[in-house]
Amino acid sequence: MEDLNDETSNEVVIERNFLSRKQNIRKINGVPVLEKDFESVLKIQLKKFNKHFLAISFELYGENML
Repeated sequence: MEDLNDETSNEVVIERNFLSRKQNIRKINGVPVLEKDFESVLKIQLKKFNKHFLAISFELYGENML
């Protein structure tokens, strides 16, 4: 996993679920982010790329997957 504070970083790892309170997960590159700050922190991190994304991939995991 890369450090988003590193200007040469080329990866953003987002971990998020939609469970309530103590069960929720909201992390950007392993760093916990409050719900109220999640979108703004993500936008700031993505602006660092200033380029087109080459690929976006999603990994879904959990016990109750549809």
